[in-house]
Parts: sequence; structure tokens; C-alpha cells
Amino acid sequence: MTNLTDITPDPLIDLILRLTMAMLLLTAAAGKLDGARFQGVLAAYRLLPMPLLPAAARLLPMLEAGLGLLWAFGLWRPAAAMATAALLTVYTAAILINLLRGNRLMDCGCGGSALLSKQTRLSWGLLPRNLLLIALALGGGLEATSATEATARVLGAADYLTAAAALLAAALLFAAFNQLLANATAMAPIVIRNAATAETATEGKHP
Repeated sequence: MTNLTDITPDPLIDLILRLTMAMLLLTAAAGKLDGARFQGVLAAYRLLPMPLLPAAARLLPMLEAGLGLLWAFGLWRPAAAMATAALLTVYTAAILINLLRGNRLMDCGCGGSALLSKQTRLSWGLLPRNLLLIALALGGGLEATSATEATARVLGAADYLTAAAALLAAALLFAAFNQLLANATAMAPIVIRNAATAETATEGKHP
């Protein structure tokens, strides 16, 4: 019987995971390059003191870009994975706090403008999305050593084509999910208003 500890991940899967995390982090950083706008988003969260906002607006995109490059080149994987998971955990906590405050119309500041057709407003759907990304980051860190040091097969041209297709599919899925969140958030006030109008009309018919 094969020992589970002897099973090593396929290097293709590791490559896809690595490039996916790099893509998400780099596009997130690119979406925050407008420092004044991103500083306004941070201010709307009401979690940082005002004097720290300019520095945070500059440092967070730099941190995301740096982590994205580490994932892209496979450098310092365990450290990059832990730092990515920690950063996403902070973002998730900030989103949760503001959702509990009732702030659902503000821009989440998630960045990733290359993967989004609209700004993404705060919604509960962002929480499971971020938890999934945290799990992927931690999983990528845990299997990094076995994937790189094990006597695994050498990647060929077909593998790189498969990785490129998988990366495109991941980008489309991520964009589609965020578009659904944006549409649902935009439609919510309309649905509530129509429901209230219908209820008022019903009450008017039955005094």
C-alpha cells in the first residue's frame, strides 16, 4: 500500500497554484496604483488613524506586488505563503467589521481592476472568497518543499500550455464571481425598493 506521506504533488499543479496567486496579487496591486483613490477607500473603512492612511495607501500595493513576484518566481515560498495568508486575513477582518457596521455600499478596495468590470462593493460573498484564497495560499506554502525537492517529472511544453489555459480559466472565474457580487450588490436596493412598493400597494388595497 502506498504511504500518503510518499505522495508528492505534480509540479504542474504547483505551477498553476503559484501563477494563480501571483496573478491575483499583482492585479490587486495594480488596482491600487491610484494612491489618492485608494487612500479614500482606506479612510472609508474607519480602521486606521488618519495620519497613517497615506503610508498605508503606498505600502499595501507595494506589499501585494512584492508577494506576487515571490509567487511568480517561486521564491521563499513558505514565507510568501504565510505573509499572503496574513494579509488576506487582515483584509477579511476589515471587510467583516464594516459589514457588521452596516457598510455595504462602499468600495471594498480589492483592486484587481484588470479582472473586474466594476468596482466591487462590500458584501458577505467576499468572505468565503477570501477564505478560499487564504486556504490556497497556505496550501501552496505547505507543499512547496515537496514539490520542488522531490524527484518529480520535468515539465514540458504541453505542461506550460496547460498552465497557461488554467491561469486564463482562473482569471475568468475570478472575474465572473466578482461580477456576480457586483451585480447582486447593485440590484439589492432595487429589489428592496420594489418589495416595499408592492407591500405599500397591497396595504392600500386592503384597509
